[in-house]
Amino acid sequence: MDERKIDPASCVPDQFPVLTKTDLIKHFNDIITVRDVTYQNIADFLHKPSSPETMLRNRYVVIHTSGSSGEVGFFVYDPKAWAHAVAGLSRAKGFSFVQRRRKRIGFMGATQGHFAGVTSASAVRAFPLNLFYALRTFEINRPLREAIVGLNAYQPDIVVGYGTALKALAEKQLEGELKIKPEVLTNSGEPLLAADRQIIEQAFGQCVRNFYTCSEHMFMGLKEAWQESMCLFEDELIFEINPDHTLITNLFNRTLPMIRYRMSDILTPLQSREHHPYQAIAEVAGRVESQARFKNRHGSVDGISPHTINEILVPHVRQFQMRLRDPESFDFAVVLQAGIHQDQKHQALTAARSTLSAILVEKEMHNVRFDVLPVDEIPVDPRTGKFRLILNLAKAAGQY
Repeated sequence: MDERKIDPASCVPDQFPVLTKTDLIKHFNDIITVRDVTYQNIADFLHKPSSPETMLRNRYVVIHTSGSSGEVGFFVYDPKAWAHAVAGLSRAKGFSFVQRRRKRIGFMGATQGHFAGVTSASAVRAFPLNLFYALRTFEINRPLREAIVGLNAYQPDIVVGYGTALKALAEKQLEGELKIKPEVLTNSGEPLLAADRQIIEQAFGQCVRNFYTCSEHMFMGLKEAWQESMCLFEDELIFEINPDHTLITNLFNRTLPMIRYRMSDILTPLQSREHHPYQAIAEVAGRVESQARFKNRHGSVDGISPHTINEILVPHVRQFQMRLRDPESFDFAVVLQAGIHQDQKHQALTAARSTLSAILVEKEMHNVRFDVLPVDEIPVDPRTGKFRLILNLAKAAGQY
């Protein structure tokens, strides 16, 4: 601010430089405003298994993800910032403390870690929300039949999940294997493709709610089933919309300030007063990763969610990419942190193998073979110019 002669009393976002995820990771200890938390503190906390409700130093909510860049990022909220973050839930129609019984919420996603989806969903387990809502989670990296059995028994009023997961449930509902009657299905964590929405509505009716969310800022927009457009949440977020990316300034998280944080999301403003005074946009056209599909040990083809892959956390690994070779094998390319010792490199590679093996066991894919490959860098897709978290080498060669 001194260098750019920025006056804090009258400054506006476009006076500041763009902040990338790489910048945030590199300068994390300079950007975070509390002195009892460092990047290493968070890494140590996350590498010890704990429930999503567990807080760092019994105070800070921590979320990690690699997102669409493959780079592992940490995001920290103090109690006040977290309250602001999850308050976006109250924008949804039907969110109320006045109801005849507790509503049952079924969350299907990555549940075994500190991820945005399960951490925000778990907020309803705390007082006073637990008086009005009950939550049951279903791990997306378990065989789909387990979720179907559980959902049939639970009969949720609200189902929350990634669009690809909701589509998979809709297909099972149409086949007659899943038999539930939810009031609302909520997509969160990835864009909802029009074709997927059509299948979901065919199975459950016109009851699909689409939240625009991310780990960095949590709830950023909402489109209810009957609405024509999505409403941007601009009370405490400032959006600078560009043709191929969006810059977001967060006004509520003073623990980890993010000014003009660059995201690859493509937003399309609409000339509509549907949500006035808030801005109306078309549903977010971000990138949706394909599933990593393999034959399991029973000979059936099943998919590993990209969310399971991008939530992988391995010590001393800065970036990674899954490269599918054929229906029963893949390579896992990793970029290690600079300056680590040989024993730390060995620890990272061993941890990566252990994590991947555990994911495959969960999916009953013991038969799938893989190699962990240290690389200097992971290039973007030369055809699209974008990073791919899951790269299907065999499909590109016309084999798979």
